[in-house]
Amino acid sequence: SQKMVEACQPWLAPGARVLDVGAGLGGTAFYIAQEVPDVFVHGVNVSSEMGSIVSGRHLSNSKHLRDRVSFDIAPEYGIPEHELRYPANCFDVVFIRETMMYLETQDKSVLLQKIWPMLRPGGCIVVVDYCLARPPSEIPADLRSYLARWAYCLIEPQLQEALIGRYFSVETQDLTSEFISFLDEGLQRIEEEFGTNSPEMKVPFGEAEVDALRGPLQDIVKQHLPT
Repeated sequence: SQKMVEACQPWLAPGARVLDVGAGLGGTAFYIAQEVPDVFVHGVNVSSEMGSIVSGRHLSNSKHLRDRVSFDIAPEYGIPEHELRYPANCFDVVFIRETMMYLETQDKSVLLQKIWPMLRPGGCIVVVDYCLARPPSEIPADLRSYLARWAYCLIEPQLQEALIGRYFSVETQDLTSEFISFLDEGLQRIEEEFGTNSPEMKVPFGEAEVDALRGPLQDIVKQHLPT
């Protein structure tokens, strides 16, 4: 979220309006509103379940934040004709974070077509997405199975850039190494807090505890094994 805000900082003037497509739990929307005063953020989710969760989280925010952040539901990522219908020229910035990766190529194009007229002249769109590092035919079978299981529809970076370039001027950044570092830090934190060597897992277990268990275990053995 921090990098997304940095990428479009010149467009986030007081009173600016931001559309967050695929808002999820609202992390990006809340972050923008907290970090950039007097900016209004409208988040869009694809399911009522996710919408209910983020609405519940939103209730705990300050009134100043609640007044500047709103959420809506757009089933099927807003692809159907009657979904994701907002007036032309109503947003200064549009975020599409980890959303296009779930869309077939033709639907990726539909989403971009819908967003293009909503963006004010000179506005900024930020797309954060996963891409394939090689052609699909060269992807290992186990990875193809993983992508199918999670309904990922990934394409190669140059194809993604060309697709977005049909509607917008494109500047690209490859954040693969930073993403890997982020995942490694997360796994390390999980191991420290919940792994076998974490304080929560180190339960004192002395001779008294062993003696307390010895009797019941011996009884179970005698019941189930012949003497």
